[in-house]
Amino acid sequence: MIKRVMACILILFLAVIAVGGCSEFFGTIAGRLAANKHAIDYIHEKYNIPIERLDASIPSYRYGMRQYLTEIRDSKDGTVYSVLVRMWGEGDVMDIEEIR
Repeated sequence: MIKRVMACILILFLAVIAVGGCSEFFGTIAGRLAANKHAIDYIHEKYNIPIERLDASIPSYRYGMRQYLTEIRDSKDGTVYSVLVRMWGEGDVMDIEEIR
């Protein structure tokens, strides 16, 4: 019985470590959502496009630079904007730039 409990605790511990390691290399869900929100706000302010017309793709995370790369699409005319969002933590923007 004790072996089973120890095995379950070990498996749970390893699962927590694996999930934490994956979020370190691939970004977190909250970070991806925040990156999309900030990128949409950036395109909205820069080009004066209504937020309702902007859609975001699933961002990719660049581990070495701690940046999220996301594409924002204007649903009316089909224009695609590629935006890099670098954040301090889970949602605090440090730098946003558009890639052409």
